Amino acid sequence: TTSVDMKIYVALVILLLIYSVAEGRRMVKQNEVAADVIESSMFRAYSQDTTLSNKKASKASSISTKKYYRPDDSSLPQLDSCPEVKCHLSYAIVLDGSGSVGLDNFKKQTQFVRTLLSIMEVKSVEKGLSTCLSVIVYSTGVSIPINACCQNSVCAVLDNLDALLSYDGQSTNTAGALKVARQTTQSTSNFNRHILLITDGRSNTGGDPVSIANEIRSEDKTGITVIGVGNSIDYDEIEGISGSKNVGSIHDFDSFHDLAEILFKKLSNSSGLSIEDVCEGKPTKYSNCMKQKIKRKCSWGIWGRCTPSGPAIHPGINPGPAPPQLCFHSRLCKDSRGKTVDSETRECHRCTWSYIRNHGSSPALPVY
Repeated sequence: TTSVDMKIYVALVILLLIYSVAEGRRMVKQNEVAADVIESSMFRAYSQDTTLSNKKASKASSISTKKYYRPDDSSLPQLDSCPEVKCHLSYAIVLDGSGSVGLDNFKKQTQFVRTLLSIMEVKSVEKGLSTCLSVIVYSTGVSIPINACCQNSVCAVLDNLDALLSYDGQSTNTAGALKVARQTTQSTSNFNRHILLITDGRSNTGGDPVSIANEIRSEDKTGITVIGVGNSIDYDEIEGISGSKNVGSIHDFDSFHDLAEILFKKLSNSSGLSIEDVCEGKPTKYSNCMKQKIKRKCSWGIWGRCTPSGPAIHPGINPGPAPPQLCFHSRLCKDSRGKTVDSETRECHRCTWSYIRNHGSSPALPVY
């Protein structure tokens, strides 16, 4: 019996080793695909055959004032355009700061952005291209810690990056983030626009992100790349946002380190120029030119009970069972004086007519 048990144990260990090796190879391949997606989309303008470097940034065109986009949601930042700021490329990097990410993982995301910006700046100097850069962080609300209109150098951004990017940890308002990114890429005068979205899941507040992404791609001719993180990715959503192209994924936030190394090797320059060389002697003071109303700090209360979107009583004398119905619940954010500063509503589980009839509403069981 002992001999049989030992053989089973050895077999299990061998199977586990085989699985670990296969999983490791799968993750490496996944990271390589994500790096290829970023290289082929965001760094296409830096390729050897580009004609962009032959254009003068001073000749870059801006979006017509009549066509300049403003979100219909008053809770989102409303930006003024800055056509006097001229560059070859306008990039917006959009980072998920929702509750499912967590502070430690948000910091890993930040370090990846640091590597990405360093590579972009070195490439820009090598190719003689200027870049307008914005970074957007979102959860329920959306903020623009780095705004292209402020005309800060990438060197100044890198020196202050950790202090600029703060974690909020609420819901996932991807649509709102894309609306703000659309403003930032439109705001400057440029030849080429691109948005990089990094998210760990699916949106659950703020509306449909795919519809606004379709407008950005079709009306503004702005490219969108999406990198999904983890196992809860809604691939239909991120493919819809990118237009079924420019989509990559990584296993978890720890994989950002490997992804950064792959990108660094793929995009390494023959000149030997480093970000330290580029930034040597340049000012590192960051200027915040943003003029937007900042909401007072508040504390979020608990989610309320699920409430049906329609009448609570099914018509008819003896209706019996009826199809499920959408339900929603809300919560309030109050300041230190108890005044409501903000609120949000999201879908919870679907209610049945019999439950609504007997109980009036149903327990808060959110769907993510």
